[in-house]
Amino acid sequence: MVAGDDNRAALAFLGTTTAGDDQSSSFAGVWHLYVAFTYDGGATWSLSDATPSDPVQKGCIWLGGGTNECRNLLDFMDATIDRSGRVLVGWADGCTGPCAGGGANTHTAIATIARESSGAGLLSAFDATTAGTTRKKNPRKRRRKARTRTVAGRYAGGPARVRPREEKEALERELEASY
Repeated sequence: MVAGDDNRAALAFLGTTTAGDDQSSSFAGVWHLYVAFTYDGGATWSLSDATPSDPVQKGCIWLGGGTNECRNLLDFMDATIDRSGRVLVGWADGCTGPCAGGGANTHTAIATIARESSGAGLLSAFDATTAGTTRKKNPRKRRRKARTRTVAGRYAGGPARVRPREEKEALERELEASY
């Protein structure tokens, strides 16, 4: 969970719409990264599937520690905001390559980051600059294309950028240079 101005917060979590025992190795659920937003101190929440066409995991997710065939994801998830109040979420992607395209679970644990690209952020001072728009890219900057993918984001119509852990520092430098 991350908070911004008074009454504004976001909560990121993995979720599935499949009923059943999500701890069982026979569980057939498809998991996605969700981000819930509140702008009124928690009285109401809006929910966004940050990975609607790219599952984060298929099958069970083990919560019991130790070793288990369902335990492949990293043991953490974190959220923060940038200077404009946009939400950034770090999580482990356990469904990559053929899995993301409808194939079997790959049981990977790739650290990834999703960045809110449109919609109201958590800092009201930037609402006019973040709602419904995406930041313009600097045409002079050379962008790496390897290991970068775009997944559909919330975030009121814009895509969320998702990058592997190795590019975290590059993303932070990019964010710093853009503000």
